[in-house]
Order: sequence, then C-alpha cells, then structure tokens
Amino acid sequence: MRPQLLNPLFAEITALKGIGPQLAKPLDRLGLARVVDVLFHLPTGMISRVAVEGLKMSDVGRSIMIELTPVEYRQGGRGPLRVHATDKCGDSVSLTFFGSNPGWAKKQLPLGEPRLIAGKLESYGQDLQIVHPDHILPAGNAPDIQMHEPIYPLSEGLTSKRMIQLAAQAQERLIDLPEWVEASLLAKQGWPTWRDAVSRAHKDPNDALARERLAYDEVFANQLALMLVRASSRRRRGVPLKGDRKLRDALVLPFALTGAQSRTIREIEGDLAQPIPMTRLLQGDVGSGKTIVALQSLLIA
Repeated sequence: MRPQLLNPLFAEITALKGIGPQLAKPLDRLGLARVVDVLFHLPTGMISRVAVEGLKMSDVGRSIMIELTPVEYRQGGRGPLRVHATDKCGDSVSLTFFGSNPGWAKKQLPLGEPRLIAGKLESYGQDLQIVHPDHILPAGNAPDIQMHEPIYPLSEGLTSKRMIQLAAQAQERLIDLPEWVEASLLAKQGWPTWRDAVSRAHKDPNDALARERLAYDEVFANQLALMLVRASSRRRRGVPLKGDRKLRDALVLPFALTGAQSRTIREIEGDLAQPIPMTRLLQGDVGSGKTIVALQSLLIA
C-alpha cells in the first residue's frame, strides 16, 4: 500500500482548484490525471521579458513589456484584426490577432485606454507588430506579469496562464521525503533534494542539477520496479527444461558459432534448466546472430 505521506501527491487532479469538465479534457489529453503528474509535467523553455518605455527596432525579436494606448482598429475582409497602438512617445505598433472573434480583442483593448502589453516584438515590412500578445492588462498592473515565465507543453483548451497556475498549486503540495539517494552520491553530484529539484525545474528549465536529479530518480525507480518484477518471477515455479541434445545435434550448420553466440546459448540453457521462469532480453546488432541463438533455445525447449 502507498504510504499516507504520499496521498496529497497522488490525489486526483480535480483536487486542484478550478478544474471542471471543460479543463479536464485537455489535461487528460496530456496524461495529467493526478497531482504528481502535474509536478512531473515540466516546462520546456522560458520566456524572458524586458520592460521598455518605448518601441525600438533594436528590440525586434525580444519579448517586451510596454504600456501602449490603442488608437485604431483595422481589419480588411477575412484578414486579421490589427489594433493600431502607440507608446508614450507616439511611436506605433500593430497588435495583431488572427481568428474569427475580433470582438474579444476589441473588448480587451478599448480605444484611448492605456494597456500593459507583453509579447514578442516583430517587424512586418517597415512596421512593428506583436502577434497575439501574451498578456493584456490595465496600465499599472506590472506585478501581475512574470518577467521570466515558464513554457509548458499545452493542449487545445489549456492556456499557458492556466497551466502555470495549476503547476503552482501542485507545488504547494510538495513535501519533504526521506532521501533515497546515497549520501555520498548526492554530495558528489551536488544534487538538490527531491522537493527542491522539482521546484527548481519548474522555475528554470535550464537548471541542469535539478533535471539530473529527477532523471536519476526516474532511472532508479525503473530499476527498482524491474527488481520487484524479477523477485516476483523468482517466487513463481516453472517447469525445468533440459534438452537431451537430440534436436540440437541434428541441426547441421554450414558455419561455426561465434564465441559470443555459444556463450549466450549456454547462459540461456542454464536459465531454462532452472525451476523458475526465465527473464531474459537478447540484444544484438543486425547480423550478430540473434536468430541462431533463438533457434538453439527453441530446440532446447
């Protein structure tokens, strides 16, 4: 049974605030069913923003945060909605929205009312533009925009903002667990504790030590799981298979087996003779002789 200490981590994802039927669908598509799944749903990148007072061509390609005032709506036919906006110096930029719902953008960007905009500044011909700004807030709400924002894998119906909120909620459930990594290895590698590693990996996707720690945990857990499977297999009883070599001797090959092939066949022969089921994976390059080893094993059986 799972220790009660871990129950908060293995709770259903609906234990997090704000998850209804609509949001459950994209989360399910991402395989996020429990709180622990959200904890291990790590960001793949980071948006680093810079706060600027005015629009400059030198900032093209950067993610910026700037106060702009919408002054005009422009849309031709089925083309995108372009909200013409100016900075405090009067320089202009187009806030561009693709899609069939221009009313939403107009509601967010009423003409003549300053807004705090965060997004990637791009050039469109001789003009500047920000396509689908990351954030649109009333002027003065700068603290509500993160200057360093993690980028999470998403699914249709799940926004970056919502994923960040869910990740933050899941991290509130992080607990201190007894350390399972050997102390000398932990010190040698300089790895953080499991709790700190998860927290740091969410804050900075480039934190190598945090990522290494979590990768080691995953490999370690897989090896422990395999050991449990093998231990369970050893407790089961099977039928020892000891061939009398009649079939094997009848097989006349036009070539001699290699040393590796002969050694592998002997090992498999020893496994088959045991009263417990064999658990073995045969690996080798193309042309290394896996088929002849399999044939010899078949004849033993």
